[in-house]
Formats: sequence, C-alpha cells, structure tokens
Amino acid sequence: MQLRIRFEGGDEVRADLAASERRAEDLGVPLRLLGLHHQRKAQRILRSGERGIRSRNPSSGLEGSITFTLPALNELEVGSNKAYAASQQFGPPGGVYRPVKGQFLTIPIADNVGARGNPKYDSPREVPDGFFFRSKRGGLFFGRDLGKTKKGKGRRRKKIKGQALGDVMFGDVMETMELLFVLVREVVGTDYMYVTHDDEDQTVWDQLAVNWVLYGKR
Repeated sequence: MQLRIRFEGGDEVRADLAASERRAEDLGVPLRLLGLHHQRKAQRILRSGERGIRSRNPSSGLEGSITFTLPALNELEVGSNKAYAASQQFGPPGGVYRPVKGQFLTIPIADNVGARGNPKYDSPREVPDGFFFRSKRGGLFFGRDLGKTKKGKGRRRKKIKGQALGDVMFGDVMETMELLFVLVREVVGTDYMYVTHDDEDQTVWDQLAVNWVLYGKR
C-alpha cells in the first residue's frame, strides 16, 4: 500500500519564505521603531531624573536633543548633538571635569539658579558689575541686586555653609548681593548612563523583529 500526500499552496509558502528572507536582510523598519522607543525612554529618564540627571529644559536641553539615526544597513545609533552629552553619559575623561581655559570652573548656584534649574547667567562675563570673593572653601562670584532698600528695612543676610555674607552698606541704603557662581578647580564627574539597552528593551526588539520578518508588520 502506498500513501500519497499532496501539499497545496506550496508556491505561496515559498513566496512567503522568500519575502521573510528579504525582510530579514534589511531590518530598517523595526530598527526605526526601536530607535523611537529608545528616544522616548531616554527622554523619560531625563525628565524624571530617575538616574540622577535631569534635563534643565525639555525643549532645548539634553532631553530635547535626544535623537536616533540608522548610519548603515542594520545599524542603529541613539545620541545627541549637545557637546556635553557624551560626558554626561559616560563620565568625563579620567572621571574629573577640569577647565579647558583658565584655572577654575564656574558653576551656577544659589540666586543664579531658577525654579527649573536654569541659570540666569551662563558665565560671570555676562554679569554687569559683578565681583569675586575669595573664601576658605574656594572662589565665589557675586552680582549686585538692583533692588535696594533703606537701612534697617527688609534687611537680610545670606549664609553659605555657616559663613555670613551678603549685606553691603552704602550710606543710608543697603545693597544686597546675589550669589551667582562658585569657582572650583575640578569637579568629580558621574557616568549617568541615561541611554542604555536593557533586558526589557531586548524584549521590545525581539517582538519588533518577529513582527517584521515573519509578518511584515510596520
């Protein structure tokens, strides 16, 4: 006795397999979706501050600069056009930030930092009539508050780690100083790794690749 089996739709199966093979050779479609996934993930991390770094400005800061490209066949790059993005991701060379020019780094602090963490002045050079103050802890840079009060009215003093600073008397008026920058020779950096491909991201990629290669889903 002989048993004959005839398979129907063989041509369609071969065509489907050939199409899957072509799609497997060019993974641009799922890679773009993965790039969008990583872009949104990095922006969420920078927005929330969950890894110790928070973007100061959602639109023009580090968060808004995150993008992705496909530089070559089956390759994906996620990055930023900000000059400091790499050092925030991997940390500075040698683990320490040092001034490129001059002797000190100028770091915005106190009155120079707004509610959203954005500095009013990016550099002491932008401050009209500002001045330096040398303390035991390092250099400080002040600007003069334009709002003056008469002697004895609204008097206040600034304190920095227990050290009283702040009031300068000029005749019958008091001028209040604004603390804008601290000057240091170096700052220890941190590798925040705000862009990473983790296990859950691999799961996302596996599903995207299967949907594309087997079913042609975009």
